[in-house]
Amino acid sequence: MKRLLLAFCLGLSSVTFAEDAKVDVDGLAFTLPEGWKSVESTSPMRKAQLQVTVAGVADPIDVVFFHFPGGDVEQNITRWKNQLSGTAESKTEEIEAGGKKITIFQGTGTYTDPFAGKGAQENYALIGALIPMDDSGPVVIKAAGPKAAALGLIDALKKLASSPFAKK
Repeated sequence: MKRLLLAFCLGLSSVTFAEDAKVDVDGLAFTLPEGWKSVESTSPMRKAQLQVTVAGVADPIDVVFFHFPGGDVEQNITRWKNQLSGTAESKTEEIEAGGKKITIFQGTGTYTDPFAGKGAQENYALIGALIPMDDSGPVVIKAAGPKAAALGLIDALKKLASSPFAKK
């Protein structure tokens, strides 16, 4: 009987936690990919902050959300390209979700974030998504980390960026 009760309780807990984790950014509810967790933002400029633990990488990769009234997609792409140097390479693609054209960015090289204070990070990748909003600049999702680890997150980033528009 005790085992049955324990199994029942464990079953209830898995049902309770089976709901998708979400984070809200200015009216868009983003569904977090499995293994990604919401953490307290380290800056008031960040609308939300996530962390992703990647095997073989010492520190979790931060995934940050921004949303400012100004700046369009091209200005953000240019800013990201300027944060990469050395043998930098980049590409963009558009995906469609709920009538929105979401721009996905991938860039590799030596990454320098002017706000992180870490200096130049060699063999890094910066990935990001830009989600257009009707009355302001795009919602921005950005992550940077060791090249293979960050590029390995690109499919999950695409799902995250399009999740507010997924059909239920």
